[in-house]
Amino acid sequence: MVEFAIVLPILLLILFGIIEFGHLLFVYSSVVTASREAARYGSAAGSADGWTPYYLDCDGIRETARRTGILANIQDENIAIMYDDGVNTYSTTCPPSDDVHLADRIVI
Repeated sequence: MVEFAIVLPILLLILFGIIEFGHLLFVYSSVVTASREAARYGSAAGSADGWTPYYLDCDGIRETARRTGILANIQDENIAIMYDDGVNTYSTTCPPSDDVHLADRIVI
């Protein structure tokens, strides 16, 4: 009985640590997937409503991130959309303040 009382807290600590680490990996995976899908939406060719190109459709990008990352409880204020040319980030607003050129990246 004494040995069980000594070992039980250690076993519970290890068990809860494994559960929390699994939850952390699950949320991380959800966030990575949501940002990947939102960037994929923003880099697609064509236009969302016939007029607005996908890379300028900020609401569509945010909706894709929210829809894909629903299990991670992603909110609008947590979604940052940035544009860069591979060297410098030139716009942190969506839609971008500068012109987006071919081979520029969208970072979610």
